[in-house]
Amino acid sequence: MARKPESRLQLRIQKAIREKYPRAYVRKIHGSEFASGGMGDLAICIDGFFLACEVKMPGEEPSALQIADGKEVSRAGGYWFTAESVQEALYEIDQA
Repeated sequence: MARKPESRLQLRIQKAIREKYPRAYVRKIHGSEFASGGMGDLAICIDGFFLACEVKMPGEEPSALQIADGKEVSRAGGYWFTAESVQEALYEIDQA
């Protein structure tokens, strides 16, 4: 079965993060009935700093539940962001 465009983008972002930050922890968060709603697509930790990335196709917006989860990440001292491209994801990480 072919991967959806967002899944392909998530894989490209993961690969780019691992190439730029070889020691980074990067994991895809799979949604299921057992997962908390709104969690970002990617959990990332670089040099002890936690980031959550919500991957969106161009023109798509995060849901209210995703934004609420992002606020919880920020409140806990992490960095939450959305990315529509590999370049945007790497830029957000560099700015964090």
